[in-house]
Amino acid sequence: MTLFSTGCATDWQGRLERTEREQARADLVDEALQEAPLPDWPADCRKRETSGVAKGDRLDVALLKSERALGRANARVDRCAGFYDDVRKGRGPGK
Repeated sequence: MTLFSTGCATDWQGRLERTEREQARADLVDEALQEAPLPDWPADCRKRETSGVAKGDRLDVALLKSERALGRANARVDRCAGFYDDVRKGRGPGK
């Protein structure tokens, strides 16, 4: 019986200390994130785009309106992605 008990012995005190250190580090990260909250999302990034095509528009005019609306929407996506990338750079790697 002694032989089996010896094999199950663990360094429970060492594990407890490591767990406490990891918890303290996690608390520091949480505090840092709370002190530096994310900036507000730009209002421009919440806008919706419509084509502006109206009933009775000629097809060539409807196509131009749709293409312009798509261009505006894509430009907005680029601006918002740039904003997000900048925020992410400021928060450090892996955040």
